[in-house]
Amino acid sequence: MGLIDSDAVREKLHEAGGCGAERNSWADGWDKAIDEAIRIIEDAPTVDAVPVVHGRWIDAHGIRNSKCENCGVEFCRVMEDCNYCPTCGAKMDGNQECNS
Repeated sequence: MGLIDSDAVREKLHEAGGCGAERNSWADGWDKAIDEAIRIIEDAPTVDAVPVVHGRWIDAHGIRNSKCENCGVEFCRVMEDCNYCPTCGAKMDGNQECNS
């Protein structure tokens, strides 16, 4: 499953349907297909999603301790191998937004 911006998809569909003076006999069928696609998008189920929180591990009180930059919880071991905080769920990628 992938999350999409349904408003952006609707806008792109409207742009694809607007051919102006170049429209021909197939335009009516095209408009109906665009309207049907928009109806399908609007009727699609939604999901509850939260933004990804990014963070990084920081040294805390000695060489064997790590602290979550986001929630501040300190762990009594080095956590650099963990790619998320077990307390707050922050993605430990050094505050870098991922585009993947």
